[in-house]
Amino acid sequence: MLDENWVHFTQTGNIFDYLKYKQNEQGFKAENDTENNKGLSYKRTDNWGE
Repeated sequence: MLDENWVHFTQTGNIFDYLKYKQNEQGFKAENDTENNKGLSYKRTDNWGE
């Protein structure tokens, strides 16, 4: 799926459009990382079997 910010950048070639695309991409990646890593938080369990 093409990001509309990327399509806009490819049409204009403007550096500000590219930066807008990268900013949006980073925000999307951070959002996905948060969703995917919910089970990795410390839940006060003792892995040493004590």
